[in-house]
Amino acid sequence: MKLYGKENITAYFTSALRNEMVGHLYIFEGAVGMGKKLLAQYIASMLLCEGLQKPCHRCHHCIKADAGNHPDIIWIKEEDGKALSVETARSFVAEMHIKPFLSERKIYIIPDGETLSPAVQNTLLKVFEEPPPYVTVFVTATTRAALLKTVLSRAMVLPVNAPSLEAMTDFIREEYPAQSENAILIATLANGSIGQASLLSEDDTYLTMRSALYTSLTSLLGERKDIYCILECFETYKTQLAALLSLFSVWMRDVQFAKLSAVPKLLNYDFENEILTFSQSIPATAAMRCYDAAMQVASHIGKGSNYTLWITDFLLQCWRLCHDSHNRRSI
Repeated sequence: MKLYGKENITAYFTSALRNEMVGHLYIFEGAVGMGKKLLAQYIASMLLCEGLQKPCHRCHHCIKADAGNHPDIIWIKEEDGKALSVETARSFVAEMHIKPFLSERKIYIIPDGETLSPAVQNTLLKVFEEPPPYVTVFVTATTRAALLKTVLSRAMVLPVNAPSLEAMTDFIREEYPAQSENAILIATLANGSIGQASLLSEDDTYLTMRSALYTSLTSLLGERKDIYCILECFETYKTQLAALLSLFSVWMRDVQFAKLSAVPKLLNYDFENEILTFSQSIPATAAMRCYDAAMQVASHIGKGSNYTLWITDFLLQCWRLCHDSHNRRSI
């Protein structure tokens, strides 16, 4: 297990261990996909490791932690994936008073802290206020605002920020060597999310779909009948409509940037020539309205909707925006 872009947090715990100043309650706060749970698991290994370089991945504590079966690293969650109940929280609070099995510490990890009800937080508060000396608790949460002030007052909140593009690229190349050629592209598309980078690296479907859509979007500049090339793409990847509309929106975002910036920073840099050509053919207002249209269709289309009719209407609307004579005078 290796962390990427979390050097400031690991440095803090290295210092805390050295100075015997590890606290009892930490909250890892960050957006979805930032690697908060992986971070909690990694720091838990650090705290239990007997090696000089922590985690060493060689001592018996690290081996068990890496295998996910260390008895002194406990995840507080429901087996069925539902929100933590008061009853389950009480059982873990009682268990915390049982001394560690193999090491000098017991580490409890509470994922998705933003889903904890006030009743559950108040139940856990009992052990947060007077924890056994060997217990350290990690809570992962997308926002501290979801936690009670009484909980926050007893915790140290550590922001988990997005890793740099370089760190993300290193992660992809080292963990998914088969995607080395696409590492920078995937890192850019993941936008700082380790979780998203993993999904994109494990499944080529997204990249294939992206290429098919972006190759067809230039049809918006042709005759009206040409939009059926784009419709075909939407039909092929019908089950991934949200991803398609997101990709479409990012394309139009890049078109606007190319239109308004002398040196545009494109997310889809590998389609730079196509985006520049597209931006030179339509006004920025058309790109903006196409972007808005994608957002509207994403919010309105449902299970009972006629999918093909909705998408065809959406594409025709975008074609008209790109070809509207009033708009084109402002190019």
